[in-house]
Amino acid sequence: MEYEFRRDFINGKSIANFTMEHETFAPWLEQEVADDLTKAHSILTTLQNFTANTQSTERVIGKEFSITMSYEDVEVIANSSLDPLVVPEQLEDDIDDFEQNTSAVCGREDFIIMLQSWCEFIQR
Repeated sequence: MEYEFRRDFINGKSIANFTMEHETFAPWLEQEVADDLTKAHSILTTLQNFTANTQSTERVIGKEFSITMSYEDVEVIANSSLDPLVVPEQLEDDIDDFEQNTSAVCGREDFIIMLQSWCEFIQR
């Protein structure tokens, strides 16, 4: 997973950019975590408490995105994509592209490293 964090020099807002298959992590970080270290540390604690014997998942529902965590991986999904859509046949190819931009999955360890990097970035 490749990513880059930077600041908007006009308003000082933290911005995240991710590669195509992980791009949903960017708006999740920007909107759901933002500069809230308490929220980020809470998620990190949950992820670090999973053990190989843990079979359960933990879900945090945010305003725009939800995150599902397990020992194996982490998934971020746009809440809007949780509602079933009736799509006309001629738009089915377009909806596939849209759905790829509404969720992302990565390994738990990679996600922990990324979120720790975000915390370090927003503290600067």
